[in-house]
Amino acid sequence: MSLTHTHDHALERGRLCVVIATIVINVIAVSLLTFAPWSDWRTGAALNVVDNCLLVGFTVVRRDALLARFLLFGVVVGFTELAADAWLVDYTRTLDYSIGGGPMIWRSPLWMPLAWEVVAVQFGYIGLRLWERFGKTGLLTVKGNIGGLCDFKEWCAFYSHHVAGPAKSDF
Repeated sequence: MSLTHTHDHALERGRLCVVIATIVINVIAVSLLTFAPWSDWRTGAALNVVDNCLLVGFTVVRRDALLARFLLFGVVVGFTELAADAWLVDYTRTLDYSIGGGPMIWRSPLWMPLAWEVVAVQFGYIGLRLWERFGKTGLLTVKGNIGGLCDFKEWCAFYSHHVAGPAKSDF
């Protein structure tokens, strides 16, 4: 794939729409699933499937090299995060995924690497656009505005009893 169409306005608009759609879907779903007593690891995995179908589907259909690179970066981030989870579970004992149930990979839910892949794509793409538009000031807004999404999802996971202990981002 080449980056020749990276700044095609229709592609940019579509890319932005699909990334924002994943953010909106996650915020709404996680907000509502906090109140669902039947919500467990399957709901997290299902939300992950929806996000990845949107992102990967757009990438394949539009042959989007930029989003493909963000997805690859996200997968690397997701699997790297497994080590952080293992450390928090085994050594600091500040994270416990066992109450969520479901299959595990190392010390994390099986779907966790792809969940972090989605978050990395969201942060990366929105951050790139903010940097292109506003320079360094735009990058500062990523943590302030989008960074709260991770804290929100961690808070909801804790209060819906999918995770025991304080959220990772509280350290």
